[in-house]
Amino acid sequence: LLARIGLLHLKKGEEAQAFEQIGTALSYKPNHFQATLAATSVMIAHGDYDVALSKYRNALRNAPEDAVLWNNIGVAYFGKKKLLSSLVCLRRAAYLDPLNWIIAANRGIVALHTGQYACAAQMLYTSIHLKRNCDKTNTDRDPSKRPKSGVTEGTGYSEGMLHGLLALAYIGLEDLDAARQNNLSACKLDS
Repeated sequence: LLARIGLLHLKKGEEAQAFEQIGTALSYKPNHFQATLAATSVMIAHGDYDVALSKYRNALRNAPEDAVLWNNIGVAYFGKKKLLSSLVCLRRAAYLDPLNWIIAANRGIVALHTGQYACAAQMLYTSIHLKRNCDKTNTDRDPSKRPKSGVTEGTGYSEGMLHGLLALAYIGLEDLDAARQNNLSACKLDS
């Protein structure tokens, strides 16, 4: 219950209250998986990558095949500028959940940073289309689930942002027409 309350605070952007509730939940049950993921997400947001990675190592003992966990580990390594380790973790996450658009977006961002523009373009293009399908599926089930700001809750990624990143990949590939088209899409979607 404390972990769920902490997650609700986290979704509302109340990090201090969220961290307090999640910390209390972890004091009662140190291996609570969702509470560990939430706590480490806050740590990553504050740049505390080493502590987050140590918590993730413990969580891997309980859920070695969890795609979200591998994605978060990849994000932590990316924050530490360990791009190869990040890429390996994100590939593992994609293997475990190939239709997760957030994982595809993170892989695209790492590929941009490593100068692999073709791979970045492919991952970001895939992410955009998976996100559209995910948003459509959620809207078909419950219209109130469509994000009002265009940003999917908990990710910080909007479709416009993904188009902007895709434009950067196309610039790296020297495909300026595709880059211009995606920049226009980014502006239209995020205006």
